[in-house]
Amino acid sequence: MQIMNYNEAISNFIISKSQALYTILNSVDKDSIEFLSWITAGVLAILALVTIIFTIYNEGVVQRANGLIREIKLKTTNPTEESINIIIQNINEVIFLLSNKNKYKKAMNFFIFILWLLGVIWALATIIYCVKYTSIVERTLVISAYVIMIITFIGLPRLFNSFNKTILDYDKILSIEYLEGLVELLQSHSNLDSSVILLNYVKPLFKFKKHSAGIQLDLQTLIPTSDYTVIIVLKTTNDDRITIKIKVDDHVDSLTTSKKLLIKHPDPNFNYQGLFEKLKLSNTNNPMSFIHILSNSENVHNCFSLSKEKSDTIITFKLQDKLIRSLTTTERDIISKNMNLLKLSSVSNEFIIEETNI
Repeated sequence: MQIMNYNEAISNFIISKSQALYTILNSVDKDSIEFLSWITAGVLAILALVTIIFTIYNEGVVQRANGLIREIKLKTTNPTEESINIIIQNINEVIFLLSNKNKYKKAMNFFIFILWLLGVIWALATIIYCVKYTSIVERTLVISAYVIMIITFIGLPRLFNSFNKTILDYDKILSIEYLEGLVELLQSHSNLDSSVILLNYVKPLFKFKKHSAGIQLDLQTLIPTSDYTVIIVLKTTNDDRITIKIKVDDHVDSLTTSKKLLIKHPDPNFNYQGLFEKLKLSNTNNPMSFIHILSNSENVHNCFSLSKEKSDTIITFKLQDKLIRSLTTTERDIISKNMNLLKLSSVSNEFIIEETNI
């Protein structure tokens, strides 16, 4: 008896909710659906026009990038000082074009999102029409129209993508904006060692400057690249050692040839003059002063000695000669930390290195 009452209660609940839903759907005015139709038509027209323009532009971007990549491959077979400069310019342009290609992908994803959103809204509108129209013929027409619309929504993105049949010549390798992909591209038609690519093409330099809030560190490269880590070890006075870790993992849209960082101590009253003097007095001729540059996968890993230029306010370090040196356990521990830092062997506290817009 109790089971029957329970089932009856559930049945009554479902019936009451169904009736309430039917009443709500039936109360929706047809003018609302008509307004939705006009809005949908306007939104789709604008989106389709913008997407067509982006699609045509993206095809031009891919064609231009392919032409530059072919030129890069040809010039790396027999590199000269002049051709190296042209290669650097071409790579920078390809990376710029890639950022534009990325914007096309975002626009297409937004277009698809709007289509799916409209599909859900029109599913509700179709249900409302089916509630209002009792004739089988009318309901069939409404449902058929909705199915045609959904097929159109699914087909439009595929149609736009079909215009972009041209693929980038380097699609089979890692993206050029990553250090590993850059090395792979330059090695694809030459015997260039990754150390030569870093020395002659990327050519990073590190500028330390005095600043009221800490010590400013500018990382400058000829080619903007990402997905790599730098470990600088400097032998200073009194057998002290400075270790600096910088991880560069910028997105292609924010890649730059000049990255500004700020070295800060946890103590806001810390005097940075002593640290700046240690950097200035560091001995780059000492075998214990060197730099590691490695991709995040460590497939590209090189070690170099350093050269130093200094003035009263600026200290600049550049790559010099390739060294054969593996990472120590201490250096690996520093790499594993989820932040950029500077560490003095004589001090327990670590200095934090943050990006800045100074």
